[in-house]
Amino acid sequence: MNNPVNATHHSAPLAVWLAEGQSSQRDMLASLQALKTKTSAPLHIIASHRHDRPEIFALADTVYREPLASASDDPKQIPPFDVPR
Repeated sequence: MNNPVNATHHSAPLAVWLAEGQSSQRDMLASLQALKTKTSAPLHIIASHRHDRPEIFALADTVYREPLASASDDPKQIPPFDVPR
């Protein structure tokens, strides 16, 4: 049975998207960039994050900013932590 999803040849480049959430997002992006230099297969690397992270965005071919879920996601908006006494 011919299944185009499992075809071994692709007309479009393979894309990998690493979203915020992995603690090693930067390391994984760097590894994917290194892989691109060792293969002739086209690979497009996408990264996204809620905050301005130039060290992450510099390693991607395409960057998306994830939306802030609430004001508490913005570090400048987080109130100081009060320890109950």
